[in-house]
Amino acid sequence: MLRLLEVVYVFARHLLFHWLRSELRRKHFAERLRMTLERLGPVYTKLGQFFAARDIPEAIKIELKKLFDGQSPLSFEIIEPIVKAALGLTRLEDYFSSFSREAFASASIAQIHIAERGGKKCVVKVLRPGARESVRKDLRIAKWLVFFGALFSRRIKYVRVAGAVSQIESWLLRETDFRIEAKNARLFQVGYAGVDCIVIPEVIFDSEEVLIEEFLEAGVPCHKWDERLVGQGYDARLSIRNLLTHTFGPPFRGIPVPIHGDPHPANILILPKGKAAFVDFGLVGEISEADLGLFNAVVFAVYAQNAKLTAEALMMLGGNPLRSEAKQLAFERDVARYVRACQTQPFDYWLLELGEIVIRHNIPTPEVFTLICRFGILGNAITQMFFPGWSTIDLVGREIEMGMLYQLFDRIRHLEPSALLPVAYSAVMRIERAPLDAAKFIEHPVATIAEILETLFGPIRKTA
Repeated sequence: MLRLLEVVYVFARHLLFHWLRSELRRKHFAERLRMTLERLGPVYTKLGQFFAARDIPEAIKIELKKLFDGQSPLSFEIIEPIVKAALGLTRLEDYFSSFSREAFASASIAQIHIAERGGKKCVVKVLRPGARESVRKDLRIAKWLVFFGALFSRRIKYVRVAGAVSQIESWLLRETDFRIEAKNARLFQVGYAGVDCIVIPEVIFDSEEVLIEEFLEAGVPCHKWDERLVGQGYDARLSIRNLLTHTFGPPFRGIPVPIHGDPHPANILILPKGKAAFVDFGLVGEISEADLGLFNAVVFAVYAQNAKLTAEALMMLGGNPLRSEAKQLAFERDVARYVRACQTQPFDYWLLELGEIVIRHNIPTPEVFTLICRFGILGNAITQMFFPGWSTIDLVGREIEMGMLYQLFDRIRHLEPSALLPVAYSAVMRIERAPLDAAKFIEHPVATIAEILETLFGPIRKTA
């Protein structure tokens, strides 16, 4: 009850009665909202981060993005006994040759210290005391506030805040168990094995409250990039291009890779020689080949400007939930408008608006769909940092085209003999148009591939 009163008091003080205090009176609503969420802790901070990637007023979005920055660190006297207990030590010197008393970084859930063991530096990530209990308590309060807020606010109903709280509950509870993060880091090591330009730090030790990993000392977080490093073997643009190419490339060829669900600028490091690294694996998704195929179908259809195929793929991804013809028509109109808009919009708009359509029409989708969209949106922000005026699609558009070609030929290779007759007939019809296709492909490669796909596989879909 005391925590509920505190939450209500902080919201009222900063958002309703701010005019009573001179230090708040001069601040914009967006800044006061960010201060409110910051003060209330992990759940509300994460809620603000969630909405920073949604379609909200730009002034509020700018302030909410600041929630990705660090929090005030805890003292070493609080952190030390937690590390000792996890490692079964009486003295830190029995395990580490050195241990920094000052926090290297601090967030709402955990804070990081740099230590040394066996001549190598390592990162020691420590869960804040009481973080798990605080998260559970605040989630209960947040659900209660959302429930009553929805009774009085159509806006809260429309943006599905209740769904956001449930999603954040799942994410935050995973982030308060570092054994899950260690498992995710190892998953990334397997997923990116053999990719020399993507580095994943090695896990040294893990427990529920303490995680020790390799320290990538040469790594520069994206938000701390300094152009003066260019002469020291760094090439930030090449690093980001490599990271996005190897993140989006395999999935568009139908190869599942783990999805980093929190790729904000502090969690992506720029390394020398065009390399990049992921850190912080608390929020990671795995995607099945079936779901990946459906997600790719959506992206390919949007890229080829085919509203009909986009709607079909989204319906299949969500399990065909629309029962009435009126709802189906409204959904198809929304998708058609969206596909047209994507001609001139960056990749983050594709994913952001796609998520809005799914929410608006109550179409259930796998959690990994949310993580992919989140990665695309935050990834686009990083693209803008190093390629001003570009979007992610400018960097990975070639990967999408190659993925479409790869899946086209892969599908032909795996066709059942009984399905080859309609394909053969369609192929003969295409041969007659080959000169026209060749000329068209030069000017409009993606649209031409999409048309060929429809011609070849349309007969199979009709006879299936």
